[in-house]
Amino acid sequence: MKNTGTLQATTPTEREVVRTRVFDAPRRLVFDALNQARAV
Repeated sequence: MKNTGTLQATTPTEREVVRTRVFDAPRRLVFDALNQARAV
């Protein structure tokens, strides 16, 4: 998985933060990497 850009953060409302990051990888691989429990 390769990071193809920087992290972008916006605040559309006072109570909402939207973070956007683009990866050059299959969607499923990125989802799994961000959602799997990390071993300590």
